[in-house]
Amino acid sequence: MSLDIIGKTSFDFDFGALDNKDGVPLRLKFQNLFQDSVQPSKASMIHRTLKCYSPSIFRMFPSNENICHQDFMNETQKIARDIYARKNLVVGNEEKKGGRDILSVLARANNAEDSKKKLNDSEVLAQVATMVNAGQETISFSTTYLRYELSRHLEDQTRVFHEIRNVRDQIGQDTIPSSNDYDSMSYFNAVIKEALRLHTILADVQREAVNNDVIPLEFPVTTTAGETVNQIPVRKGQRIYMSLGASNQ
Repeated sequence: MSLDIIGKTSFDFDFGALDNKDGVPLRLKFQNLFQDSVQPSKASMIHRTLKCYSPSIFRMFPSNENICHQDFMNETQKIARDIYARKNLVVGNEEKKGGRDILSVLARANNAEDSKKKLNDSEVLAQVATMVNAGQETISFSTTYLRYELSRHLEDQTRVFHEIRNVRDQIGQDTIPSSNDYDSMSYFNAVIKEALRLHTILADVQREAVNNDVIPLEFPVTTTAGETVNQIPVRKGQRIYMSLGASNQ
């Protein structure tokens, strides 16, 4: 469902995942994409460890996990090229220039006269591939856990159901809800945000400092030496790990 939504809304493209259309192997590759990552073998764990010390050598001998991910990325890149080619956006075609889907916006950036705003072909394809990959997986993850939490909290589920039904009664059963209709359901929105808080898509993120800097602390911390610290110094090249899951909870 998520793959079809991403295709329709972002690229005006039909993946046909729900209809099991032929010629779209990407949905099949999604099924086993993370199997070796979630349940790695001993050989895979050893490969991961040694690769940290000699990445160039072990890149020549990829593990099943690496092969699976690379195969998926190759397919994503192929689909990105196909989508972009089918769109066939050209400067001067007013109808296509006015498209509001993401690919139309990227295509206009690709044809921009201002060099600062211009995207080359590889950058456009990278954006498409990222949207297909990250967009589909994150929506699926969040939707799954949202429904899971509602199944565990029946009072909340009932309240959300009545809120949706009330909006349906107001606008009519055959009317497609607008963004304002969705925004009017305050409890439904609160439930969505709570599901995102409890089940963060990324457990943590990391960044590398490009310059010497400091991280200011909202609340001072007292060290074991009894010193009060208001900021943490960061050296250029130092990596900072932030736990989104811990912060959210």
